[in-house]
Amino acid sequence: MDHKRIYDDLIDKRSVITPEGYVERHHIKLRSLGGSDEPENLVYLTAREHYIAHLLLAKFQPCKQTAYALWMMQCGSKYTQRPNIRGSRMYEWARKQFSEYHSGHLNSVGSKNSQFGKMWICNVDLRENRKISKDEILPDGWIAGRNRWKCIKVCPTCKTKFEAYKTTYCSRRCVPILQINPFAGKKHTEETKQKMRIARAKQFPQPNFRGSLV
Repeated sequence: MDHKRIYDDLIDKRSVITPEGYVERHHIKLRSLGGSDEPENLVYLTAREHYIAHLLLAKFQPCKQTAYALWMMQCGSKYTQRPNIRGSRMYEWARKQFSEYHSGHLNSVGSKNSQFGKMWICNVDLRENRKISKDEILPDGWIAGRNRWKCIKVCPTCKTKFEAYKTTYCSRRCVPILQINPFAGKKHTEETKQKMRIARAKQFPQPNFRGSLV
């Protein structure tokens, strides 16, 4: 089967006639292979045609880019209306292609990784990072981690240094009372109190005990 000819025929057809209804934009030459977003490199296909186009690309131009693009077509998305059109055999073939081209990272796992057995340390005062072996003893003034000086702060209340990412004060007792309760030390006016009584009475009406009760 001439997969390239079928792909070219599909692209030529849709370059002239845009399908009606739901369509998806397809890059004739994949961006991962150097294709651009220029109009001449774009064509609009139906969801089924879009899947078939990537299937054909993976057939006549086998590489990790086309295999990855085809595999991503298998993934559902709330932004597309692509139906479940894959068959079990085609799904298996696409999965094998994807695994074959992306299995290279397995060669760098564990002791084969160049960073195996190493760790980052940093000096907060010098603002420097360094990578050492996990078996080494931490030098004086160095701590485990990277860029730890970015989270060293000074409490504006007690002036002590502490480590945090988002908080400003070292503890709750250093937080000004007005930040905890903005109404601290304030009193409601009589007018406000009356409004609160009326609102509370409407929300929780009292039962009427007039008349005899059995």
